[in-house]
Amino acid sequence: MPLDSVTTQLFCRLPRSVGNPNRHDVFSVKDIEDFIKQNEGQTDSLFISLYPSNSLIDKMFFDADYGDFIFEDFVQLFDYAIKNNLNPIPLITGLKGSRKEPRFHLYTRLTPHIYGLEAKILLYKSQMKILTDVFGDFDKVMVDRREKYKLPGKTGRYIAFDPTATGDIKRIVRIPQTRRLSNPQTYCTYLPLDFPSMTKRDLLEHCMSKHTYTYPPLEKRLLLTDNFFDFDLPQREVINLDSRKECLRVPKATNLKFLLRPCVFNAVNHIHPSYKLRSIATVDLYDIGFNEEQITQLFSELGWEDFNEETTRLKVNYYCSGYRNGVKPTGCQKLRELGVPLNPCPPCCG
Repeated sequence: MPLDSVTTQLFCRLPRSVGNPNRHDVFSVKDIEDFIKQNEGQTDSLFISLYPSNSLIDKMFFDADYGDFIFEDFVQLFDYAIKNNLNPIPLITGLKGSRKEPRFHLYTRLTPHIYGLEAKILLYKSQMKILTDVFGDFDKVMVDRREKYKLPGKTGRYIAFDPTATGDIKRIVRIPQTRRLSNPQTYCTYLPLDFPSMTKRDLLEHCMSKHTYTYPPLEKRLLLTDNFFDFDLPQREVINLDSRKECLRVPKATNLKFLLRPCVFNAVNHIHPSYKLRSIATVDLYDIGFNEEQITQLFSELGWEDFNEETTRLKVNYYCSGYRNGVKPTGCQKLRELGVPLNPCPPCCG
């Protein structure tokens, strides 16, 4: 089945990766179509990378996945995107959880642009700017090793959006117009722009089949560096509810969180990570453009118990030399074999 025009618009910039969830690269729209044909109906995990391999940023992604106010929060964000000409494309991703509740994705389209090393930070600040505009100033709190966004003054009330999607340029997301192996069987499919008026019954019926729509084109250039996205990122306290784990949260190392894959960051952000994990983090950072001196500096801010600048610099140089000789970033399958993450990895899968 050929990709529809909207899915092609969102994911036609290549190469990028697909996964179920093991990733491999695709270099043409036909490759994506073949992947769907081979896997749809066989697995519920049909994912595609949010951005192409050159980290070109052409959209922002928001995943409404938490709590009892998912639809209400999703509508709030959508209305904001409409009012601010952010070119939104809304999707219902099917039914999820024991209560079989609908979940949603929202894409806001940008002018395609390669930002370089600052891409993750710019994307994170832009998304945080939007979420703060919509929901006000909210707190971050560690829950089950994942950060959620908590509304002040509302105990237990988290906004619906998955915080691990914020600023994640390595993320993979569910491919639109693909079938889910849920009971009942549903689709990840597009919503009309008037979906806020739909009832819950309408939404449930809507995700039982695929739908295509024509969305308005981009009216003007919109880049992450535009004045609209100017945002002085506040220092937010991170609360670790699991006191049994020794884990340092050093404010200076905050940026590292947005540069590494979530599971890799969590693994090295401890007092004494293994040398294997340090090598994995080194190769990841070198792969996105940091040099040996910059990597050593980032590691110096993590608070490792045995940190030695000279030894770390030698090891970093050694691992970066391995990259130049063909050693590439460790794949998700190998990370799972190493116990990273400790649990299946939902943050990497939309």
